[in-house]
Amino acid sequence: MDERDLFWDVNLYCSSSSETKSLWDNTIKHLPGKTLFIVGIGFDPRMFKGLKLLFNDEAPSENFYCLGIRSAAEAVGGSSAQRERANICTLEKMFDDRFSSEDALRVANMSTSLAICKLVKKLEKQLLFDEFEQIIVDIGAMPRITFLTLIPCLLNLFVAQSGKLDKKNLMVMALENHEFDSSITEHVIDSEASFLHQYKGKGSSASANLPGVWFPVMGASRKNELKTIQTDIEKALQDGVEVVPILPFPARDPRLSDQVIDTFFHVLFEEFEVNYSNLLYAAEDNPFHLYRRLMKSFVKYAKNYAVLGGGRFYVSPLSGKLMAVGAILAVYEAQRELGDEKNKNLTSLLNNKEKKGKFHFGVPLVEPSQYRVQESEVDFSQADLSLLWLLGDAYKL
Repeated sequence: MDERDLFWDVNLYCSSSSETKSLWDNTIKHLPGKTLFIVGIGFDPRMFKGLKLLFNDEAPSENFYCLGIRSAAEAVGGSSAQRERANICTLEKMFDDRFSSEDALRVANMSTSLAICKLVKKLEKQLLFDEFEQIIVDIGAMPRITFLTLIPCLLNLFVAQSGKLDKKNLMVMALENHEFDSSITEHVIDSEASFLHQYKGKGSSASANLPGVWFPVMGASRKNELKTIQTDIEKALQDGVEVVPILPFPARDPRLSDQVIDTFFHVLFEEFEVNYSNLLYAAEDNPFHLYRRLMKSFVKYAKNYAVLGGGRFYVSPLSGKLMAVGAILAVYEAQRELGDEKNKNLTSLLNNKEKKGKFHFGVPLVEPSQYRVQESEVDFSQADLSLLWLLGDAYKL
């Protein structure tokens, strides 16, 4: 396949704080109209750290607004409640009355993913997004299930029906700090996997007889989550599922992929019976690299599965947040181009015969119900602030 057929065949991505700050100072902060930052509310200081870096510890001007979304599982230990209040206070001081917050908490019979979808619908009806020319999703302090649901919701609002990417400016930024992540020592997880509301891997035509392939995007831990997800996928398929693990390479730690294989060797190669030729590699610090690897894999399997009537594709981002963003971009585009019947008739990714197959996409995750946090003083000065420009002026010719 030709990469020029993909949405993000050309993409704008800043992988370091210096690159992000340069783009911000020279371009983004001068864009006309209002800008809305969407952040995660919680104990994580990255709730405001990235913003402080962009604005050089100064108060943002009146064109900048901030919306906080509280969707995290309960956090205990490490003075988490006091830290959350302090983080909110910091944002209130920065943005004054231009800061607001919304809850999208999981309740009985409603997953966090569904709650976030409903929240976006509510804000859309209130015409909130119409006020802003730029929307920047800061995923640094967001739980995985929050931004994996939110980003496709916003893409669906702003991508033109034709698939063009030149509508509203939509960006994602992330301040990643592995030292702080390691201070979140354990969490209580659900006993069953749940699917993102938009991507359940099924539909009226999704027969259990359709073949399936599962792409777990691997990180250094999460063994129990991996096995829970695999068990739940098996329930949906009569003949099992082919497993195609994606390992982080190149990575900040050159031996990270070796460590992942060592940690998961028994699960992957003995329990799941993964073929070594099925291992894929994607750059840990470039979400668009993973996006392209997944899109090429989706198309390859779709071409093979078309003769069987179609197939199911599952992606579980168990890695760092940047790789998770790359994964959800691939699922968003594949569902739109290969799964949606109207768009599938127009796509150049499949030939006319292959378009007759029914393809379904699912994102199964295990949602934490509780985080345990350690008291820790973390130096964020060495953390890199990354930025992905997904829609808008960067893609206008």
